[in-house]
Amino acid sequence: MPGRIFTLGHSTLDIDSFVELCQSAEIDAIADVRSVPYSRMAPQHNRETIQSAFEGRRLVYVYMGNLLGGRPTRPSLFNNNGRADYVAMRQSSEFMEGIARIRKGLEQFNIGLMCGEEDPVTCHRALLIAPALAAIGLPPSHLRKGGRLESHRQFEDRLLEANGVMLSQGDLFLNRQTLVEQAIESMADRHAYRSGFEPNDQASE
Repeated sequence: MPGRIFTLGHSTLDIDSFVELCQSAEIDAIADVRSVPYSRMAPQHNRETIQSAFEGRRLVYVYMGNLLGGRPTRPSLFNNNGRADYVAMRQSSEFMEGIARIRKGLEQFNIGLMCGEEDPVTCHRALLIAPALAAIGLPPSHLRKGGRLESHRQFEDRLLEANGVMLSQGDLFLNRQTLVEQAIESMADRHAYRSGFEPNDQASE
């Protein structure tokens, strides 16, 4: 049976609490999807520190921010407003390589895609990566504070509500997928990385 896939944010958790969060979902491999795997507010989750802390805790650490991070390096992956273009990024060779590596990893592990934010609704792990996984039949669960699991469907419902879309039967009957894509773009306009601007420390993308 293939492994399961989750997204989660380290937030300001200490290492022991973060490991416990992973263990609550039986995650045994962390794919760090932060473009810059460092945090001034939570230095315990800096790349080398967290990798060292995982040793002996039955957690594998793999850095994948170079493939699945939210801060592209090529100008062609930004829109006209200087914002990271999630649609274009999903079609890039590095992103597709990252998704292929995740699929391969699921043959051996339950994988957690880790970024910084606790709530996935503002994070690229859910706005950029999760839709690509859902499109190939691998919708992730979103692991929240205290070990609560949010399905990707529930995440989409919350995303729609956050963007003022009424979850009436009529709206969903018209075209749920289009509404979700529009909501992702709207949220990305507010939270995605912009060229020339340094995001706040928690938006590690």
